[in-house]
Amino acid sequence: MKTPYSIVDLPTAVSQLDKDEPVFMDTETRGLYGEVRLLQLYQPHLSHVLMIENPDVFLLMGMFKTMHCVYHNAHYDITVYQQQSETRDVPDKLDCTFLLARLAYPEKEKFSLDAVMEYALGFDPYARQHLDKAKLQKTNWDVMQLTDEQLVYAATDVYYMPQVWECVKHKLDDIGYQLDISVLRKCLDFQWNGLPVDEQRLFDIYADNIKVIDGYDVPVNVNSWK
Repeated sequence: MKTPYSIVDLPTAVSQLDKDEPVFMDTETRGLYGEVRLLQLYQPHLSHVLMIENPDVFLLMGMFKTMHCVYHNAHYDITVYQQQSETRDVPDKLDCTFLLARLAYPEKEKFSLDAVMEYALGFDPYARQHLDKAKLQKTNWDVMQLTDEQLVYAATDVYYMPQVWECVKHKLDDIGYQLDISVLRKCLDFQWNGLPVDEQRLFDIYADNIKVIDGYDVPVNVNSWK
């Protein structure tokens, strides 16, 4: 079966979503960390994946306040939104199946979306539809008209995520995941703003170092390059 999808605008998509349930999301960009070309949204009650072409990134980020957003490798998608909007917003409720899968399948070595789907489903949904995922990832998304193959591939990225979620969500309360998601949130901040610094402690350490240097009894100037 070909993954079902429908092209809609963002307000229409949001109106069809259940705000009390997780929204499975993915993003296709014009090149690595480029502009958002396509947004894919899915929940199990929908008969098809909701696809939004060239979404307004500010409207998209407005969803963060009302939706439980679930991504596979959330860092990439959120970073793209932040970069395009020049904001630092992060969804209030955010989960990542990539991080969960690493805990749910500790014996595995690969955690790409297609690999995790195969662990959870018992089959590769891309291969079953004769989609070359590696090739399609590298196709040109900066075109006026996306092909049906590109759209089916993109829809597949989220259509099976509810089943992945069911297989990994038992790790939500795992201390390892809680640490991972906390670090992810901090990374999404300090990658733009730098790490917080205790300035007084920094000045105290600098003063202590100067005292140590001044105490060196050597016949050279330790501050000179000569």
